Amino acid sequence: MPADPLTIPPEVELVRSFVNTLDVDGETDELAHPDDLAAWLARAGLVPAGTVASGRDLRIALHLRAALRAELLANHDGDLAPADRATLDEVYRELPLHAVGAAEALAPAASGPRGGLSAIVAAAVTSRIKGTWSRLKICPAEDCRWGFYDTSRNRSKRWCSMEVCGNRNKVRAYRDRTHA
Repeated sequence: MPADPLTIPPEVELVRSFVNTLDVDGETDELAHPDDLAAWLARAGLVPAGTVASGRDLRIALHLRAALRAELLANHDGDLAPADRATLDEVYRELPLHAVGAAEALAPAASGPRGGLSAIVAAAVTSRIKGTWSRLKICPAEDCRWGFYDTSRNRSKRWCSMEVCGNRNKVRAYRDRTHA
């Protein structure tokens, strides 16, 4: 589902685009190989082109993405499982940040692929500080699971797209009611 970058803060857009490297509906994963990770980080402007990623970098990236996706799914019901919280903390320890006083920001403490992944962590933390984190969600549709930014006034948007996922859910519910 396309996002409207004009309404999404840049730090949120970075996290959203990272979690959407897994496309459940299309059954594709943009991070299937270390080279894919390096290429994605370069396209996102987080590492220079030509940066090489290792298998360990990829494992950390996949753990980070899974932990972030679990957190965004919990933004619907407000309940993150303790195991998911522990996984996120574990991944965050692998991707240290430091404070930059002049910019009043967080920055990666490493370079290369881990530095690029640390920039994603910094973006997530910045979003929490700014209060925009709870608007970043994962579509609860089992056949979608797309990350989206809830732009509704009362933060109650449930689906990434009412026209697609919301409609599919309504049709399924109708069929269940009428064919049961």
